Amino acid sequence: DALLTASGKIKNNFTGSISVGASNYAKKYTESGSEGSNLIADGVYVVSNTSNQNGIFGLVRKEINSVYANGQLGYKNYLFLDVAARNDWSSTLSKGNYSFFYPSVGLSYVFTDALAIKSNLLNFGKLRLSYAQAGSDASAYLTKAGYSIWNTGYNGQSFAWIQGNIPSSNLKNELKTSWEVGTELRLLKNRMSIDFTYYSASTKNQIMQVQIPAATGFGSKLVNSGEVSNKGVELFVAGTPLQNTKGLSWDIALNLSNNKSEIVSLYPGLATQI
Repeated sequence: DALLTASGKIKNNFTGSISVGASNYAKKYTESGSEGSNLIADGVYVVSNTSNQNGIFGLVRKEINSVYANGQLGYKNYLFLDVAARNDWSSTLSKGNYSFFYPSVGLSYVFTDALAIKSNLLNFGKLRLSYAQAGSDASAYLTKAGYSIWNTGYNGQSFAWIQGNIPSSNLKNELKTSWEVGTELRLLKNRMSIDFTYYSASTKNQIMQVQIPAATGFGSKLVNSGEVSNKGVELFVAGTPLQNTKGLSWDIALNLSNNKSEIVSLYPGLATQI
């Protein structure tokens, strides 16, 4: 990872900060070993005491390169604009689709400071609004078919078989788009707080397996398809109904949420997904 940041006063009542960076994520997983079946002598649980022995080897490699930036612009310490952007290049996607970009922007307004509200009832009040996208890649080796080799064979030749899922030659990243609006309030000399959020999110280009006729020689194929939406509200209320000078206090909190999830679309001709 490499990260460069800067912050400070820009001009008059404006402050700002910015960060830019880059990262590299590389994963390599290797598995090797042996296994056996059909014990020759009962009770001796070692591979060499089996009549059928096979070697095991597996290799998984994946790499993601990323660049990103985020910044904040503040005005008089009550109005804040946050902007962020990221671009990833993933080795698990199809050629031509390695790169995917996703931004976000948020605005918050502390109206109690902006309007100079001084009250024992309302001590702090903030409104917020945000929009964001988030991308995600796939697992390794979903864009090309490969064979697995088994030591057991026939007439001196080992068996090999191909996976039962047809890979995607045009695999793209999943993309989640969301926005939310909310407010945060602190009341009664900060002894009560309320946090309310309404959100809406949609996920497209979902990576899924769909069933296909067995006559093709495969059981499923990998596709980008479908859209799922989630909408809901969240409410958090906390308070201190009892507090005295001897250090005795009683805090309570209530967290309520309601979410509605809907499958907006699926792969054409598909009623269910695996």
